[in-house]
Amino acid sequence: MFWPLREIAEDANGIAKELSVLSISDVTAWYFMGLIEGPYIGDDYYLFINKSSDPSRILVPEQRRRLERIRDMYTQGLDKDNHWRG
Repeated sequence: MFWPLREIAEDANGIAKELSVLSISDVTAWYFMGLIEGPYIGDDYYLFINKSSDPSRILVPEQRRRLERIRDMYTQGLDKDNHWRG
């Protein structure tokens, strides 16, 4: 994720789209959890799959609801010091 996608595509064009989808998915999840701000990776990743580089616009409402449910389930399993109780 730290190299421009166009450079990666030159060497591994067959996986460039998959790499951009995985990278954007990862960044969007971190953004959703409040652990990072902004697009975090280069615009070329977003342009490659024709998506906005604004992570808040990537998730559709259904995805957002599901992620909120997962986040809530996770945080319910933490103790007061944020350690997993399980």
